[in-house]
Amino acid sequence: MIIKRNNLFFLWHGLFLALTMNFIELNTVAPDLILKAGGSSFELGILTAIMIGGAGFMQLLFAAFLHRRPYKKPWLLTGINLRIISLLLLGLLLFPGIVPINVAFQTPWVILLLIALFSFSGSFANISYMDLLGRTIQPEDRKTFFLKRQLLFSIVVFISALLVRMILDRWAYPLSHGVLFLMAASLLWIASWGFWMVKEPKNEETTKAVSQILKDLWQQFGQRGNLRSYLILSNIAGVSILFIPFVIAQAKDNFTVDNRQVGNYLMVQVVSSIVINLLLQWLKPKRPERPYRYLLISYIVAGALLPLTALILVNYPRLYFINFILSSIIISLHQMILPAIQLEISHGGNRAWVTAIVGAFNIMALIYPLAAGFLMDRWGYLPVFIGTSFLILTAIIPARKMNCSDPKNLYVPDIIKSR
Repeated sequence: MIIKRNNLFFLWHGLFLALTMNFIELNTVAPDLILKAGGSSFELGILTAIMIGGAGFMQLLFAAFLHRRPYKKPWLLTGINLRIISLLLLGLLLFPGIVPINVAFQTPWVILLLIALFSFSGSFANISYMDLLGRTIQPEDRKTFFLKRQLLFSIVVFISALLVRMILDRWAYPLSHGVLFLMAASLLWIASWGFWMVKEPKNEETTKAVSQILKDLWQQFGQRGNLRSYLILSNIAGVSILFIPFVIAQAKDNFTVDNRQVGNYLMVQVVSSIVINLLLQWLKPKRPERPYRYLLISYIVAGALLPLTALILVNYPRLYFINFILSSIIISLHQMILPAIQLEISHGGNRAWVTAIVGAFNIMALIYPLAAGFLMDRWGYLPVFIGTSFLILTAIIPARKMNCSDPKNLYVPDIIKSR
């Protein structure tokens, strides 16, 4: 009974979280906000570094703080509430007339500070969420749970994209973005109700000290080629995800991109993602180890093509939406293939820590957005886009070294031991 209850409330949270995320979407809404607040490509790079690189790095620090605590639910709720507060503050500061000082705070740096609070508190909550999910949903129920969640996500993400487009089309900045963030805060608050209702069992596992965990994983990095290749691969190929927000920056510098156009780009990306995810499920092979490499190469090639198509299509504004179809392919493959491989090179007790290590070692997520934004402000888009395409293409080298078919190459040492 408790298990079914927990499944229901986790799905409740997932439903409203999916509704929320398009309101601060990294590739369209958030870059548009920074640029309209007076930011440049460099501030846009900081935004991407915070939301992807910084959030991943902070997971390692948060895992060290949380890994031995018997109950994770209070810390999960703390992280969720901080996210709600950050969205509420963003909405209030952008909503004309609500607070007297809001106009003075409509600057890129204040917005970046609040987005950092939103992203880092999300990382803090995610460590507890994954642990709580693993302990409250039985292994035999997980497949059904994730299938239901994915179906719900597909529906509500489309609905939320329609809402975002409607809001952006109806009001101008900053009112439009103020409404977006106030609605996001409200939806995330409703999503948090699910976690208040979840019944958490006490953690009955003991763990090694943080220093021993890091030592074990460092030894594994040297001993197992798959983990090393995966970290190199995720850094280089992941540049394709980091690059996507700059597509909006190039468009804004070369032709008119108003709120309506941003909403249309978001809709194109969301609808394309739904279609692509359905195709990936339909094409899912019977032997998962064999197609990893083909999907991986497709992901890398699509990532390398996007900067080139962006350079070409900037001269054809009516066709610029094609970049967001290609972006959706990259995002869908990224979300499918990299987590799948990560599951293969980890297992049970060490999975949360491997996730934290992968996030912490994702150095390119911090370096690339800052360097790319800085160079675009000085050299323009052409050399940086071409260089980015070449960099992503080099990820084929570690991809060819990945071996997910030989069991002895897949696993890293146990970190958690039963009492």
